Amino acid sequence: RRSSDLIGEHTDYNQGFVLPMALPLVTVMVGSRSYDGFISITTISKEADEPRAVTFAVPRDRCPLTPGEPRWANYVKGVIQYYRAGPVPGFNAVIVSDIPLGGGLSSSASLEVATYTFLQQLCPDDGDLVSKALACQKAEHTFAAMPCGIMDQFISVMGKIGR
Repeated sequence: RRSSDLIGEHTDYNQGFVLPMALPLVTVMVGSRSYDGFISITTISKEADEPRAVTFAVPRDRCPLTPGEPRWANYVKGVIQYYRAGPVPGFNAVIVSDIPLGGGLSSSASLEVATYTFLQQLCPDDGDLVSKALACQKAEHTFAAMPCGIMDQFISVMGKIGR
């Protein structure tokens, strides 16, 4: 689910008031578990930086994931690194989204939440929505170096159409 805010641009992380709303746009990650110790992810977004396919080793205690290129993959890697259940297994996945990148519609938060939701299917966590949003925010802070507030992740996790 994606969001827009009527008021609140750049104010959620400055302790201002915000009023986000859900939009009928989505980001979906689909795939399956693999048993080779690697994670392979492809985005079909033509707006994403190259390469649009990445493969990296499953994170371990002594070998955590680190940010790098392409930039879009850092949002995914951060969520994998901070996923609250696990260990995260290897998997192959494709990302599909109808949210324009860089259009002010929180495409990064949508990608993070889609990634987290996919991981919940592979190795379920406790289902706490606030913790899910906070883990996605932490991923954006540390792996994408974007000091965002929590509004985008919260509305992406908790927004409901018609409410």
